[in-house]
Amino acid sequence: MSEQTLTTICSQFRNRLRKMLMEYGVLQTVLLTLMVAAGMVLADWYFRFSPDMRMLSLVAVLAVLGTGILFGLYRPLKRAWSDREMLEYMDRAMEKGDDMMTTLSDLSHPEKMKEWETEQGKQIVRTIVSDLEARARNADVGKVLRLRPISLWRKVAVAVLALYVAGFIFPRDKLTDSAYLTIGLKRMILPYGSIFWPQKTRLLVQATEAGWRVPRGEPLAIRVKVEGEVPPIVNISYRSSGSDQEITERMAVNAVGAEATFTFGEMTEPMTFYCTGGDDLERRRYSVTLAERPMITGIKAAYTYPKYMRLPNRELKSGQLSGPEGAEVKLDFTVSTALKKVLITLRFDGDETNQPPVEITEFKGTAFAHGMRLARNGSYSVELTDKEGLKNGKVEKFDIKVEPDNPPEVTLEEPLRDMLMTANGRLRIKFRAKDDYNLTDVNVMLSPAGANGMPLSDKITGPVFVGTTTLHPDSACEFDLDFPRENEKGTIKNLKLQNGAELELWVRAVDCNPSGNGVSESSKVRLSILTETDFMDAVVLKAKELMNDAQLGWYSAAGAYHDGAAWVKTATDDEMLNNILLQQQALERAAAAAKLHYEEVVQHMQRNRLQHVFMSKRMDKVGSMINEIGTFVPQIAAKIAAGRPGSSQEEEPASRRAKMARALQTTLQDQNKAAWQMKLLYDRLADWVSLQSVLLKTRRIEEMQTKVNSST
Repeated sequence: MSEQTLTTICSQFRNRLRKMLMEYGVLQTVLLTLMVAAGMVLADWYFRFSPDMRMLSLVAVLAVLGTGILFGLYRPLKRAWSDREMLEYMDRAMEKGDDMMTTLSDLSHPEKMKEWETEQGKQIVRTIVSDLEARARNADVGKVLRLRPISLWRKVAVAVLALYVAGFIFPRDKLTDSAYLTIGLKRMILPYGSIFWPQKTRLLVQATEAGWRVPRGEPLAIRVKVEGEVPPIVNISYRSSGSDQEITERMAVNAVGAEATFTFGEMTEPMTFYCTGGDDLERRRYSVTLAERPMITGIKAAYTYPKYMRLPNRELKSGQLSGPEGAEVKLDFTVSTALKKVLITLRFDGDETNQPPVEITEFKGTAFAHGMRLARNGSYSVELTDKEGLKNGKVEKFDIKVEPDNPPEVTLEEPLRDMLMTANGRLRIKFRAKDDYNLTDVNVMLSPAGANGMPLSDKITGPVFVGTTTLHPDSACEFDLDFPRENEKGTIKNLKLQNGAELELWVRAVDCNPSGNGVSESSKVRLSILTETDFMDAVVLKAKELMNDAQLGWYSAAGAYHDGAAWVKTATDDEMLNNILLQQQALERAAAAAKLHYEEVVQHMQRNRLQHVFMSKRMDKVGSMINEIGTFVPQIAAKIAAGRPGSSQEEEPASRRAKMARALQTTLQDQNKAAWQMKLLYDRLADWVSLQSVLLKTRRIEEMQTKVNSST
């Protein structure tokens, strides 16, 4: 037989062998996988595997499947059998093979044999080859393969498939109409899915909003929702990562809400837990991990002081801020983890309005910075949010203590009180400003009542104060505000100086505090603008007050004179003496008030250039009399003061009365003279007021006539 024929026989046998091995491997792998899967499903039914156990079941089934594919299919099919191996296998498998196939292969090249060298040897070889070829042609190669084992696997496959078909038909769940086998296979294929065996009770553990990641040191509440039949007790079993012991606690079920709750006080280490109750024995495990809340690990505060304070800059490792007002502070924070954002909220003492928080989203690794200027006492809080949205449990709060930079002290020395003015008036303004460090701006402000002030130094006075880099804490100035002149120049034309106008005058000073709090204003003086006629009316009223002062002095001096003359005769009535002294004091007050009111009347006339209207010569004589009285009355008071007791012996009633009687005796003529001077002053004032009243009526008639003429 030729070598080509043997090769063909080997190829046919090799192909049939591969087909048989493939069928054998497939049957073996599938059947073993189905049998192991069925076993796992059955075990899951009896023991209610947890998701982790179901995962192990799936891994076991996949391992069997992989092993079957490896050893039953991949390795046998990958093997390359040589023709020699095929021939040897057929010799072993055939009945009465006697190495027939390998011998034919050897005799296919007789020239290599020693027997082939002789004719007799050649004849023997040909005879043997002829016999073997006849036997090889009659041999059935298909019978060489052992088909009995594969037939057995086929029968087993039919049986297993029949069982699976039956399992997919019954038993079935009445609620879902799913076969138990289907449910079991789904549970195994999806171990962590929400797939349950048919049961009366089902426990559903409710995850928290943050999942099962809990900040360290905070409580964890486990809520279990019960569906179906509600058992009285639900067990929770847990094991911490640092312990091998599993602890089981009992939870009472609220029948109304069908819910059980268990709270862990403080979470200090990771753990796993599961819940069981009723016929729900799933043991579905939940892993709780711990999260570290972000926290501030370091703060550096760099203080930069204004130059005028002449203080060296400094750095402190503290978030508590303390320093002089106006200082700049740069805060450098270091935190424990990477952040998503930071909110810094300021709160000032006495400020009920909530300041909008400052949001920071720019970070350098685990560090960020924020700057502020010290202005008021208060506090600031820092809220951290990490990349996972977890906030710092307790918001860090730091105090702000500010050493106040006292605002400037500013005093308006002239005028001191509200003034009546005409559009023709002139006002003397005098003020002083002072600061602890430095002044940057000082201005006299003038405006209609209730409006923003117009700085007079811009156009009228010129710069009142020029700021410098050196300490310059004081500023003072005085000048005349001349309404007609400034109105002619156009500097105060917007003020509309007309009858009924109300102006406010004050001084504003600003120091060098960069926080903007160093602004002070003096008390405001109101300037009421009147017509000349209305102004005359007001001055006449002021003169009538002067008349009242003169009348009071007249009556007081006359009373003191008459009562004193009567008392010195007996010098026994203490009540009369007290009355005399009171009248003397009233005389002194009247003289002082007359001098003050006279100065006001004169200032009104001079300030508004109306001396010619008010008969200034007559008023000058009144002034001379007031000055004389002002000098004379204190002399009377000094003589009476000399009559008071000067020692303890003079405190005796008799001595005291005698000494006072001698003193009063020396003042009787002076008091009589003072009474006549006050009466004369009163008469002159009454004469002046009468003349002014007539003049005032005449002017009003004239103004009314002018108004009538203009309207007709």
